[in-house]
Amino acid sequence: MKILFYIEPTIEWEKPNIRLWWVYYSTLMISALTTDKEECISNFRIILPNHLAKLFLKNDIPEKCWDILPNVIKAPESCLSIIDNKEIRKHFGPSSKDFVKLWYNGNYSENQLEIMANYTKSLVADFTPDVIISFSEAPFLKQAFPKTPMLFFETGPFNSWPFPASGFLDPSGTVKNSALAKLTNQPNALSQFADQVKGIGRPLNEHYKFRDKIHNTLQTNNPYAPHIGEWRRQFKELWLFPLQWPNCPHWPKDIPTTILDLVCHILEELGPERALIVTPIPYSIDDISLETRKYLEQSYPNFIFINVNSISRSPTHLLVPLCDGIISIYSNAALWAKLFDRKLVVLGENHTTGFADALSLQSIEELPPIKDYKTPEEIDIIINWLIGNYYIPLNILFRKNILTRKIKKLSQISLGAPLNPQNF
Repeated sequence: MKILFYIEPTIEWEKPNIRLWWVYYSTLMISALTTDKEECISNFRIILPNHLAKLFLKNDIPEKCWDILPNVIKAPESCLSIIDNKEIRKHFGPSSKDFVKLWYNGNYSENQLEIMANYTKSLVADFTPDVIISFSEAPFLKQAFPKTPMLFFETGPFNSWPFPASGFLDPSGTVKNSALAKLTNQPNALSQFADQVKGIGRPLNEHYKFRDKIHNTLQTNNPYAPHIGEWRRQFKELWLFPLQWPNCPHWPKDIPTTILDLVCHILEELGPERALIVTPIPYSIDDISLETRKYLEQSYPNFIFINVNSISRSPTHLLVPLCDGIISIYSNAALWAKLFDRKLVVLGENHTTGFADALSLQSIEELPPIKDYKTPEEIDIIINWLIGNYYIPLNILFRKNILTRKIKKLSQISLGAPLNPQNF
């Protein structure tokens, strides 16, 4: 099986190396399928920008990779096909965001599609893939190889302790274009989805036991628990807002595009009786400046910021079971809310919109108090299926027989088989 991996070459948020892990995930999948370097050269190509190729070849494989897979080989240099940002800027202009948004939102012209199809096909010359695995929207690859199934890899939401590292392959796309979005974002879709997956995986009562175990684990020695009582005495409700990269391709049109404007907007809609607990983008230390935080703390007594360096580098999941609800744009933490019977407001269209209790901040007032709130059973059934069937621990997904079977099954959907969760 010949596989072509595609790593988005553009640089966003002034973070050139943010997609290096996409290269490591590619090499993990290659290692799962073969540890023979000659076979690797024959069967795999990774399209990626030059600066990531240099880093990948220079650096040792991160320890986290060895935790996932005991035998990891570094893809040989001859497997790397360099995509040139200068060539992209020549045809598409200087803005990385505009280039990425073209493909995510489907706003490209036939000429633009053809330019990228011809360019990317030229990068791999005589290599014809049996499968394409991309980490972002890239319809030009489908144009370049029209008979080749295309899958998309992302890490999963249940990806932090006490869950193991997890990820998934999707046959449709990313975020609002994903299979999960298509299965959940239509009227009555949740009921149909729940009927299709009912009985697949662990029994529902076992799911509830599993959920309670995870909940108890998070509650035990939770470093944020001592603060909750104090905050609850001050405020009617506690709402959690995980920061997300602003103005990304899937950013809703009617949402402010700076973090300051967005947080002010949410605080003003919540009103002073509800606290907004803001958590940073995982593993980012500069998504909200100290000056901005001080301004917000002085201007809004109900603004609470959890510093990325204080206790945990990714504190969101520790706070979900302690709050009344989550406000999300496209954060995977939205599904943690449903797992733990928390209220959920989703702003914009994405893969979690169908799970939301409300789609606007103005609707929060209409939601029941948390003591009376319960996640609908149909969502419990879907979450139960997602954990283990869609979102799969990487140390399981990256086993040769499982990865091969998953690629073959999902390739059939990519090529036109019904988008039915039973086909996953």
